[in-house]
Amino acid sequence: LGNLLTELILQLRDDHVSRHTLNLDMLRMYTQRDYEALDRFNPEARSYLPRAENFRMRLNVIGNLVDTLVSRIGKAKPRPMYLTKRGDYQLRNRARLLGDVMEGIFHQTEMFKLMPRVFQDSCIFDIAALKVGRDGGDLWAERVFPNELVWDIESALFSGMPPSMHQIQAIPMESLIQMYPEMEEQIRFHANKLVMDDGDMGREADMLQVIESWHLPSIHNADDGLH
Repeated sequence: LGNLLTELILQLRDDHVSRHTLNLDMLRMYTQRDYEALDRFNPEARSYLPRAENFRMRLNVIGNLVDTLVSRIGKAKPRPMYLTKRGDYQLRNRARLLGDVMEGIFHQTEMFKLMPRVFQDSCIFDIAALKVGRDGGDLWAERVFPNELVWDIESALFSGMPPSMHQIQAIPMESLIQMYPEMEEQIRFHANKLVMDDGDMGREADMLQVIESWHLPSIHNADDGLH
């Protein structure tokens, strides 16, 4: 299964090259920096970046517009609210308590800090993604860089939602060992050691390319969903 998934990811990455390139172009226009050598798993493609002055604009209209939108709209704090229809006092009180619980979860997961960043991504890239998960009994949320996500474009043309989605992340080896201590030997064996462009600055942290995949059930109530 792992080998089949790796072959699939390589094919999907090729299908998303134009999308990822366009996202980097949009990011370049916003930040006025070059991101062509962002792929840290292809050292041959990395080169010394041009001087930052080459990407400076006297008036960055796109950057100003995005920052203005984020400051005015992104500061809003939307959250789920539970409303009743002709409910008695007990039902209205339960709805109010559920609203308080949801607000507490949003604060616990720092959702109000993440939402402006995700909204900023929606202004710059083709998509914006917020990932929510569970660690034991605790919920967590994080912003996902859009170029980490790949899916079968053809399968999503008509349904609007791909049956499978994959996230490709670069995670430090030490973090993976803490997450999966029983796999420490395999993690150390497959760790990629990347040398920084400036050799006298030492080495970067050992990184591993990790793929996380989700597959939706084929039909309602089917048991073939997989994570």
